Amino acid sequence: MAALDNNRHERFALLIAEGKLSQADAYKQLYPKSALSSASANASRLIADDKIRDRVEELRVEIRNEAKDQVVNEISFDARQQFERLERTCQKASEAGDYKTAIQGRLAMLEMFGYRDHPTLTHEHVNGKRIDVHRSQTGLEREPTAPARNVSRFTDIAARYRK
Repeated sequence: MAALDNNRHERFALLIAEGKLSQADAYKQLYPKSALSSASANASRLIADDKIRDRVEELRVEIRNEAKDQVVNEISFDARQQFERLERTCQKASEAGDYKTAIQGRLAMLEMFGYRDHPTLTHEHVNGKRIDVHRSQTGLEREPTAPARNVSRFTDIAARYRK
């Protein structure tokens, strides 16, 4: 829906959609000479108009989407870029003979991917389905592994960097 023909009606719809003012206060801001009692009645009359009510809803959706986009832009980062940067750092540390740092970087990457706690990621993780890691594929219960046992899975990675 396009903007309303009446500029004051459009601004009234925007003020209501932003949610900062009551209907009467929004009307009073646009029509400052009106009395408070008439502002309340006229604001109710305006909001009862289907075109204005539809425009308010449309503006609310736009405002909500803009807020979501702003939040996503503020907190998002390119994970691939971060992992490639960490990979280069690990490689440089390994070439410089700082194997401890290289191994710690690799372990950090594995932990970020979730392999440290659950080493068998599947397509179900990617699709967002919850997997019970304590239940085998046959459906039989099994004991959860202790975190100390998980360290042995990384011995092959550590062995590569000890060379």
